[in-house]
Amino acid sequence: MRMTYRINVALDETTWKALQEVPRGDRSKLICEAIRTIVATRRKIKAAQNMDALRRKMPPVPDKTIISWIRQDRSR
Repeated sequence: MRMTYRINVALDETTWKALQEVPRGDRSKLICEAIRTIVATRRKIKAAQNMDALRRKMPPVPDKTIISWIRQDRSR
């Protein structure tokens, strides 16, 4: 069984009017989907930022080395 939770949120007038266009039975689903999408996007952005930070700390790898790694991996 899936748990559901209720919360109170404050919406500005423009957002409230837009939400009024969504049928009553679909509003919670829409909000839940939007939150999931936004959170997933933020996680991906954060992960990319962390990877960029790590990349800046690492010394550059010569192209010849990268090419040899790819060839080794393909020969497995």
